[in-house]
Amino acid sequence: MAETPLRRLRSCALAIFCGKPEEITIIATELGARERISGTAVDGVDNGHIFHIGKMEFVGGKKLGFYVTSSLRQGLVPFAIATGALISVLRPRFAIHAGVCAGNKKQGVRLMDVVCGDSAMSLEDGKWALKNDTLTFLPDYETVSSPVAGLIPFASTRDNVHYGFYVSGSAVREDAPAIFEKIELTITRKVLALEMEASAFLKLCSHSKHTNVLALGVLKGVSDLGDEDRGRDPEVYEEALRETGKVLKDWVRNCFSSMTWEPSEEAEPGAKLARTYYTNFVQRVVDALSAGLPVTVEAVQENSTAPAPRPTAVKIVMPPDDNVDYFAEQGQLEEIAGTYALQNAVVGQKSFKRTAYCKGENLVDFPRCLNGLCDTDEPAYQALVFRRFLEARPYFRRIEGRDAPAQVLTWGEFVQVSAGS
Repeated sequence: MAETPLRRLRSCALAIFCGKPEEITIIATELGARERISGTAVDGVDNGHIFHIGKMEFVGGKKLGFYVTSSLRQGLVPFAIATGALISVLRPRFAIHAGVCAGNKKQGVRLMDVVCGDSAMSLEDGKWALKNDTLTFLPDYETVSSPVAGLIPFASTRDNVHYGFYVSGSAVREDAPAIFEKIELTITRKVLALEMEASAFLKLCSHSKHTNVLALGVLKGVSDLGDEDRGRDPEVYEEALRETGKVLKDWVRNCFSSMTWEPSEEAEPGAKLARTYYTNFVQRVVDALSAGLPVTVEAVQENSTAPAPRPTAVKIVMPPDDNVDYFAEQGQLEEIAGTYALQNAVVGQKSFKRTAYCKGENLVDFPRCLNGLCDTDEPAYQALVFRRFLEARPYFRRIEGRDAPAQVLTWGEFVQVSAGS
């Protein structure tokens, strides 16, 4: 069964969030993210979003899935709302904020350099007060940080990359030099860049207990110096985005080369269900067969009991297209049994009794418990997790060249095997 767009995005460990849609394409191109998914195809995501999906291959053949997307509008509040919603729905494990910024020329930042950082402050947080009989807004310059290991040495090895503080505002400014100077005089902090989203991004990721996402920094190309010349040359803007993409690609490779990013599915509903099903059914049935406990079979056509050929294995059949409610009704199972000439079977005795079907030398079960996954937000994916976790259990593994006593079959495999027997 093909992955849904939602599952395709959730399988990506890294999310790269830009400030606005215009920034996505250039950065995605530099990263080699060619597959495109529209928000209209993704459950729970605003229709206006666009996602560019890519993969990076590392030593040992490991592949890191990632996507590049953006807020629908730039600015602190729109970015915080859109990115928070995307993190909640898509559940990336790691996140980076990328785009463009206005650089601080006095600190040696030049056009088309790249500023990277893990700390920012907002110009919008503070209070209004009367100062010399004039109502004045006084920013509190609270710093938001989400420290990233390795970011400082990474920046120090590249001539066009600077590590430092960002300051975020909700409006486009042409007085960035004055803002930089005021901050330096007020709180003696040297800020390298002015932009519109970094503090919101770092604030979101700082609540990792709730978002479960780890920030890997903010990387932004310098497209202007925040003065009256801002925006006069669109080629500078595009080149700054390209430089951002190049540095971002190096940073991702540097960062993930020594990192484990594969997600654990231990807490998924499908995994929990598989553990219970394995313990309560598969394990008990295989133990009963191994111990030589009786197996009683009722012939479907003759409606009489007779000694069964001694089963040697247990086959667990998954539903067509991983449709979790396919086995929900007993009538459906009886119809399947009639179609494929399956016999009702009882395995074990007393409290160890379990019911199944019998086909030749195999016991067959159709796990009706999968119906319990209907209310999850990705039932087909949870069914896949259920299968993977079963196949990892001891009774589903070959031992010393012998066939495993239990096996999971897809619906197609079951039909094929049944037709040939």
